[in-house]
Amino acid sequence: MASLEGYGAPVIDIGHWFMESDLTAVVGVLRNFVPERLIAATGAMARTNIDDGLRVQEVINAVEISHHERRWVSLPLDGEGGAAR
Repeated sequence: MASLEGYGAPVIDIGHWFMESDLTAVVGVLRNFVPERLIAATGAMARTNIDDGLRVQEVINAVEISHHERRWVSLPLDGEGGAAR
């Protein structure tokens, strides 16, 4: 297993079940698997950062809102479940 980040809490539950005992420690290992991305406007490569992740999460949130409420959603969300700008 690479990290709990990729598999979530069910891995801890499965671990309890297989080992038949409580865990004494859980270690989460995180890694940026996309260290650089292409900047469309310039054609240059740039390091990714937390801002990239926040923008991606806002799009994910917008898709979820749009699906559940069956309507178009505009970005930025500002108060509809996205990061305020």
